[in-house]
Amino acid sequence: MKTIILGSLFQRCIFIFSIMTTCSVISEVNPQDSDPKKQIIEQRQLFNQAIVNADINAIGSVLADKVILVTGSDSLIFSGKKQQIDLWQSDFSSDNRLIYTRSPINVSLSSGNTMALESGNWRGSDSSGKGFYGVYSAKWRLVEEVNRWHLEAEIFVTVGDL
Repeated sequence: MKTIILGSLFQRCIFIFSIMTTCSVISEVNPQDSDPKKQIIEQRQLFNQAIVNADINAIGSVLADKVILVTGSDSLIFSGKKQQIDLWQSDFSSDNRLIYTRSPINVSLSSGNTMALESGNWRGSDSSGKGFYGVYSAKWRLVEEVNRWHLEAEIFVTVGDL
C-alpha cells in the first residue's frame, strides 16, 4: 500500500511539473506597467520580503486557493493555501529558521499573457549563512477579475549545502 501511495504522489508531481512546463505573491498589477514579466519579478521580490519579515498575511494573500508546493530535499507535497500557510507558520516559529530567497532567471509567458512559468535559483540560509540552495520553477496566473498575479505552483530541487 505504501508503494501505491508514493507512486501516486510521484505521478502527481510529474503531472504538476508537466502542467508547469506547458505554458502569486499578490499585489495589484500596476496599470502604468503593462510588462507581465516585470510584474511577476516584482511579485517575487515582494514574496521574498514577506518571508524575511515572517509576514504570514502577505504570504497568504499571494497564494491561489489550490496552490501546490513540492519541497526541494524530500519532495513533500503541500496542497492548498491552508497547508502552505501552516508550513510557513511552523517555519517562522522555529529556532533554526531559514530565510528563503528565490531569484528569478527567466519568466516565460503564455500566448495570452495570463499564465507564466518562472524559473530560477533559490537558497535557504540561517543567520550564520549555513543552509541549502537549488533550482525552482513556479507557475503564476493573472486573475483578471482582481487584476493580480497568483502563485499556483512551485517545485524545488535541492542542489547542495551552503
